[in-house]
Amino acid sequence: MDAMKQPLFKLAVPFLALPRAAKRFVALSVDLGLCVLTVWLAFYLRLGEFVALSGTALWAVGASVGIALPIFIVSGLYRAIFRYSGVTFHHIESTPFSAFRSQCDFGI
Repeated sequence: MDAMKQPLFKLAVPFLALPRAAKRFVALSVDLGLCVLTVWLAFYLRLGEFVALSGTALWAVGASVGIALPIFIVSGLYRAIFRYSGVTFHHIESTPFSAFRSQCDFGI
């Protein structure tokens, strides 16, 4: 195994050892956090200053999470990601690619 892949492998093994429900919870939590971050950054890009996530911005975050997460679940994004999760390094490389491909499909 190449020196660049070793740290990724050490990071991925404990995650892949978690039960399926725990992995889905982690994936949903990461997606929720990224929804909040992207809305916050969108407000920054639009207004030119960082805004507190309250009032209108909080409604936008709620709408983002309320639209994105159900679409990800119904479209099978999490099922597609965890179908290929395993301990072999080949699967560790294919799982992020699968997630990226699904994100691109959703965005288009």
